[in-house]
Amino acid sequence: MMMINRDIFYKEIRPLFGTLKTGQITGVNSYLDYYDDNQDLMSIPQFAYVLSTVFHETGTKMQPVIETGKGIGKEYGKLINGRAYYGRGGVQLTWISNYRNVGVAIHQDLVTNPELALVPSISVEIAMKGMVLGWFTTRKLSDFITDERVDFVNARRIINGMDRAVLIAGYAMKFLGALLKANV
Repeated sequence: MMMINRDIFYKEIRPLFGTLKTGQITGVNSYLDYYDDNQDLMSIPQFAYVLSTVFHETGTKMQPVIETGKGIGKEYGKLINGRAYYGRGGVQLTWISNYRNVGVAIHQDLVTNPELALVPSISVEIAMKGMVLGWFTTRKLSDFITDERVDFVNARRIINGMDRAVLIAGYAMKFLGALLKANV
């Protein structure tokens, strides 16, 4: 089992963040801890893409966040039984069907309690397993990132079509470089 040297990793990603705040370090550590405990779940390049997605979707906070505007004006932002299923968490889980399906998969009632997607440990599990298993769009990491090819640009289809795909692919390259240097 390989472990990620946190000192090397943080030295390498610091330029991406500028000044790393305590909350960002806590958030990144939660993903690193999950990866260290579940390395058979995904490859290092796949993990780099997860980190880049969370980096983008949380506005660099690396902590679960609520979608700006809470889905107002969007179909998934409409109230259903007094609740709206707007973006929450590290990957901005949306739509009641996703809350239902993901909740069943992780044994949490996300339909009744959508705010559970903001609990850090739950948010990490949603991001990591969801991107591996294709919970959000049916596309999954292995559709784009394998031992034979790494397509960080089209991997965006796992989460949100091609929105900001090139930008996020650039983040993934930086995370990948850091992970490769820090993987000991």
